[in-house]
Amino acid sequence: TFAGWCAPCIYHLPSVKRLEQEYDADVYVLLMDGEFDNYRNSKSINVLERNYPSAKILIIKDLDKGGRKKKYKDFLDSITPKGQEVITDMSKYIVLDNEGETKIVTSYKLNLETKDIKDDWSMVSKHVIPMLEKKIN
Repeated sequence: TFAGWCAPCIYHLPSVKRLEQEYDADVYVLLMDGEFDNYRNSKSINVLERNYPSAKILIIKDLDKGGRKKKYKDFLDSITPKGQEVITDMSKYIVLDNEGETKIVTSYKLNLETKDIKDDWSMVSKHVIPMLEKKIN
């Protein structure tokens, strides 16, 4: 998940690009549509075009008009695997299997081990890549 105002989201773009380049994964950047009254003037789109121009973008449509925070929380509630804590921070990796079932939704808590918000590769290596390797094998 990504937002142009989210510093960790921007810091983590190199890891997202690396996953796309080095692993057999379909990578999409997920945005909320609340800021898209004018798509081309969206801060998130501008940041992505500058830092990750090849990004495939998915947008969560505002169906309930409950606001971005509620919509994001509802979305995370619906996709987070049972038994996993729902945390509404941004810069998440959401890993789905080939059947579309969510395997993991990461959060800042998984990156606390390194205490470096700018580099999430250790967290990605420990929690995301093993899910991708299961897909490949």
